[in-house]
Amino acid sequence: MAPKKVIFLAGAIFLLLISTARAALQFDVFVGYDNLLPTHGWFPVICELHNDGPSFNAVIDINTAGWGGQTRQFPIDLPTGTRKRVVIPVYATALTWNARLVDSRGQVLAEQTSSFTRVAGSNLPLVAGLARTVAGLPVFPEKADRAGQSPVTVARLQPALFPDNPIALEGVDLLYLNSAKAAELSIGQVNALIEWLQNGGHLVVAVEQVGEVNGTPWLRDLLPCELTSTISVDEHDSLQEWLSRRLGLALVNDQNFNAAPLQVAVGRQRGGRISIGDKTAPLAMEATRGRGLLTVLCFSPEREPFISWKNRAWFWANLAEIPSSVFEMRDRGRFVSQSSSDGIFGAMIDTTQVRKLPLSWLLALLGAYLVVIGPLDQYSLKKLNRQMLTWITFPCYVLIFSGLIYWIGFHLRAGELEWNELSVVDILPDSDRAVLRGQTYVSIYSPVNANYKLASDHPFAALRGESAGNFGVGQEGSRLTVVQRGNSFEAEAFVPVWTSQLYVSDWVQPAPLPVKMTISGQTGSWDVTVENKMDHALQSACVVLSGRVFTLGELPAAQSKTFALKWEMGKSLALWTRRSGQAFARAVASRHNSFGNNGGRIVDLASSTMAASFLSQLNEEQNTWQQFSSSSELDLSRFAADGHAILMAWDAGHSAASGLNRFSVRRMHRNTLFRLVTLP
Repeated sequence: MAPKKVIFLAGAIFLLLISTARAALQFDVFVGYDNLLPTHGWFPVICELHNDGPSFNAVIDINTAGWGGQTRQFPIDLPTGTRKRVVIPVYATALTWNARLVDSRGQVLAEQTSSFTRVAGSNLPLVAGLARTVAGLPVFPEKADRAGQSPVTVARLQPALFPDNPIALEGVDLLYLNSAKAAELSIGQVNALIEWLQNGGHLVVAVEQVGEVNGTPWLRDLLPCELTSTISVDEHDSLQEWLSRRLGLALVNDQNFNAAPLQVAVGRQRGGRISIGDKTAPLAMEATRGRGLLTVLCFSPEREPFISWKNRAWFWANLAEIPSSVFEMRDRGRFVSQSSSDGIFGAMIDTTQVRKLPLSWLLALLGAYLVVIGPLDQYSLKKLNRQMLTWITFPCYVLIFSGLIYWIGFHLRAGELEWNELSVVDILPDSDRAVLRGQTYVSIYSPVNANYKLASDHPFAALRGESAGNFGVGQEGSRLTVVQRGNSFEAEAFVPVWTSQLYVSDWVQPAPLPVKMTISGQTGSWDVTVENKMDHALQSACVVLSGRVFTLGELPAAQSKTFALKWEMGKSLALWTRRSGQAFARAVASRHNSFGNNGGRIVDLASSTMAASFLSQLNEEQNTWQQFSSSSELDLSRFAADGHAILMAWDAGHSAASGLNRFSVRRMHRNTLFRLVTLP
């Protein structure tokens, strides 16, 4: 056979093999919640892989498609004939995300770039639904100045793509679940859903059929009622009355809806309260589950007559607690410039080894340089009658001042490797134990250009860099590579010389109950009993009741202490937060400045961390250019005035999180704020 024919045949066979291999590999990527992303917070990137070709090992690489910032990798092995689905938690820092499947030789086998991603409206809840039908998803009123558009977008979720990692659910504020879809969720997905609910989510369960609820044990046990049968309710004016009372609006009187019978599931109530209807035929019930709210619709909102109700959109807006002003013409969605809450914690734990050169010193140094290379040089050489020597003296001046600047910079910034850590830990009680939901802020100061290894031992954990702010999505400037190991991670962070970098780890960990609180009494007078179950004292504590802050002081180790509190003993939460948070904006603004004074650091860590738990109290509606954005997990303002009680206890010198650093340091500081939300 001629050489040319051999080469042609070999090339054809090679191309055929490549084509066959690619055809045998399926790589699908699903970003966010039906392509809907939160403005801040975690969301899932779900990858589905199906390999019918030869076995191989690969890495899924997720990056921001040219935006810089975080890179996430997920090692995976793909034997022949396998189908796998992985959930990778990603923090909202970009609109466009790129996913690649790379084999062990570095060859890109498949690649997808997300498109048509949307971002939930600023200060609006992200609503998602596991609905039986597409038309059955929650709908919201249209904005008066928009053509057929609502400012609230709803994500339709599929049971197969529902995250089994509670961190990946953080971006959802309200989740609608039809009972027909509940049985399709796996154990891991159910556990993630319940942890999300107990940590402050709002779950709306619609009863499609009684048998679907009773045939799903976890859902049956979760509801505040035991359903037995279905009845037809001819009069359901309570829906219209509830809506009018809550919204304060003149709603459309839908005669067709009022005249049509509504199928309602009934049974025995066990806790909770009836929010719509009466004991004979409750249409909706509410119950708290940890910090979260569970709403049970005893009818199907995906069937007639409800799905044709003219006030259906206002019903969902009210259930999601969205003010009616959001949908009015005068509310045009002003641009809001928001700084990330990360900057506040960065100002708390930044190293003190770095000192800034005051601006006056910089100007004096610049003035001296200009005088030396200008008038002084000219005068000296003219005096010596050696003007030509300027070709020698000028480079010497540059070298001298360069050396002086380096010497000043070295003494201002040189130091030892330092690790500073502050954890904000929410306690979710579970009998005598608890689920701890933590955010650990870490600052690494590096005296050299170096990469530092980090890792977590928590069952669920994720790591990200510092968010720079919230302008649709937050930007992240760190150089961080995170390798997801199951539901935890290993990472490598690059820190430039003489700088400190902030990183944030979100984690979930079952643990013994560290602190317990019980409250008795009525509004205006309470007896608060706090039990510290740990083997060391908690240095300072306070409790928030009915919008008031009460200082408790130290909580001794392994002891129970009772406090008699009266209304006049407390301080207004809003005033206390503003007073403690006055330094936040100034500290965040000056933190990344290379020059200036050295007063930008936040010194009172305990009070400042407690105040940062109520950041929305600092945001003024009139001031749209200086506000703070934070995740819903950090801000506790919604629990401050609705009958809840909030305990905050400062644990200095200790960490509730397992150590993230996989390197030795000479300087280390660790502190923890425990937060416990209970019903009085």
